[in-house]
Amino acid sequence: LFHTLIKMSRQKTIPKATIEAVGRSLCRLGGTPIHVCNGIARIYVHSFVYIVQQRPQLTADDFCHQLLADVGCSDRQRSDPKRSQIEIKPHQKSLYIASGSRSKPLKILHIGDIHMDQAYVVGGENHCDSVACCRYIDPYRIRANKWGDYGYCDQPAHTFQNSLEQMAKRHPDVDLVYLTGNILHHHSWDLSKEEVKRDIHKAASVVRGRLAFKDVPVIVALGNHDTHALGLFSPYENTVDSHQYLYDHFKIEVTSHFYKKKGMEFPDQHEGYYSVSPFEGLRVIVLNNNVANIYNWWLLLPAAENLYTRQLQWLYDTLKSAERNSERVHILAHIPAGSNLLVRDYTSQYRKIVERFTDIIAAQFNGNTGLDEFTLMFGKPIPPKPISIAWNAGSLTAYGDVNPSYRLYSVNPGTFTVDDHETFTYDLEQANVNYANAPVWNLEYTMKKRYNLPNLSLSSMERLLERFAVNRTLLLEYAALKVRSDVDSISETCRDDCLNEVLCAAVRSEVGDDFACLKFLMQWQISLVSKKG
Repeated sequence: LFHTLIKMSRQKTIPKATIEAVGRSLCRLGGTPIHVCNGIARIYVHSFVYIVQQRPQLTADDFCHQLLADVGCSDRQRSDPKRSQIEIKPHQKSLYIASGSRSKPLKILHIGDIHMDQAYVVGGENHCDSVACCRYIDPYRIRANKWGDYGYCDQPAHTFQNSLEQMAKRHPDVDLVYLTGNILHHHSWDLSKEEVKRDIHKAASVVRGRLAFKDVPVIVALGNHDTHALGLFSPYENTVDSHQYLYDHFKIEVTSHFYKKKGMEFPDQHEGYYSVSPFEGLRVIVLNNNVANIYNWWLLLPAAENLYTRQLQWLYDTLKSAERNSERVHILAHIPAGSNLLVRDYTSQYRKIVERFTDIIAAQFNGNTGLDEFTLMFGKPIPPKPISIAWNAGSLTAYGDVNPSYRLYSVNPGTFTVDDHETFTYDLEQANVNYANAPVWNLEYTMKKRYNLPNLSLSSMERLLERFAVNRTLLLEYAALKVRSDVDSISETCRDDCLNEVLCAAVRSEVGDDFACLKFLMQWQISLVSKKG
């Protein structure tokens, strides 16, 4: 049927309404509800037809190789050797990096996936047959609670607002706020371009509200859900089903509402990425790596790697400029670099760039997974050495059966590396029992204290991973913290294979490359032999 859909799309005489109907039928074969398939077919038909007509040789296998790569479909697209590569030049002279001029540590608040749903209905159905619920009332189903719900429910707007107000009250001395994407809800089949703009503006209004972070600089990245067509991010110059509206509106919101200060630097053909220097000695680079996600079928167009290679070239050039100006750098990107959601070529080139500028990249910050986690990136030399660390603060939404969380970093004022961090959460079930009162946020843990660390340097974090490798109890505690759960609950479902994946995910910085993890898995095997001996 998918082959038929492609053949029909090539025939310019066949109405798009007919193609949309076939797409709807194809969607229904997987058991997806009719109202979801109606929306999906309506949203995606224009870009699908355009791409198929622009690339006549495109087949169903080509779509499979890219769109279903993360579930085992053969993947020629990622390993295509013809993709253009960023030329990376070594240092031309000895590197001098200035220290920041501040005397006190910076306090940076990191808010992960928000997924605010302005259509959330208290009392709505919280276990429906869609991938997102809590919008419609069914008197015969379990009803959604006031402050949100576990499962397939996003965050009510009033919960988001209350959370921001509590954060601002609890942390009045915050210097900077990082939002790492996914402002919009999961009802991706029920979105328009106007709704996307409305929801992003609403989030900016809440963050900048009178009782929230009115005067604190807020730096925000786009998420893969922050578009009218989930996962799709067209080239800026494209005119069919264009995302130029998103890039332009995002720029307006960032410069006029979120950040509200001068100095934002967007490239001429901006596609949701930019840089800014909020403090002397620190440059924050914000990427839109969603363009390189495997569900972005704009990458199937000829020369479509320009979608991400020109962004990577801009990243390289911006890092070169920061190096010349003796700046340290923070990088914000929604999707973690080792995620299977990204095409392999992008992650390979990105790691090479990070390795080249390891001396000035002080930290990275990600979202997307909803997990409280870190990734220690390793370079290519043998044995591999750590080159950078990326932090993920979890999510404000409870979608996926997790409690909400956010994080506060203490950042060294000279090097801009993370000295320590505190993670906060609340029990959503308990909050809904006491629904008349606002949720009570509590400190879940402090990184250094929790793991008895002298600091959070690359070498210190590598030693922590070595401890994880030989101490499965400690690794299990980390796995539990990732989902804001307890060890007893996790231990029932996460055994050796699961724990091995938890360990490898903490060092995976390139899709398909687990070489850095082999060392830690070998340490685990050696420890088993030692215990038996």
